[in-house]
Amino acid sequence: MESAVQDAFANGLFSMSEIAFDKEHHFAVVSYRFWCGSLCGNGSTQVFEKIKGEWKNANRNCGSWVS
Repeated sequence: MESAVQDAFANGLFSMSEIAFDKEHHFAVVSYRFWCGSLCGNGSTQVFEKIKGEWKNANRNCGSWVS
């Protein structure tokens, strides 16, 4: 079973959306997906906030999936 998981991760496909910003560039949103087979993968849309010049995860998950 462990080799099947290793094979899936070795041949998986990772993709990200473009990063979208609010007008003031205070928040950013990005989606990602990792697909490793017909019933294998995960993804999420994450929100980041710029605090004191650094981007931090705002812990505002806008939806995620796991298969």
